[in-house]
Amino acid sequence: WPKTCRRWAPASRCSMTAWPSRAATGSGGTTVRSFDDHRIAMAMGVAGLVAEGETIIEGAECARISFPGFWEVLDRLAGRPVAV
Repeated sequence: WPKTCRRWAPASRCSMTAWPSRAATGSGGTTVRSFDDHRIAMAMGVAGLVAEGETIIEGAECARISFPGFWEVLDRLAGRPVAV
């Protein structure tokens, strides 16, 4: 995948599709919005572990809705701090 995603769109009731952006950020990182959806926040957190650069998730704190300790567990699994 390129370094940024241009947009997200529903592919069906059970999936999403991301289209890569043609423009690079230069920093290798990106910012994504969770739209206060805990599933999106957690999925982007996991995806951010393998992405180039820093991944900033707006509204990441909404993960506490279904998994209050998610970011701490991700810290341990990643072997490095994952700031929220």
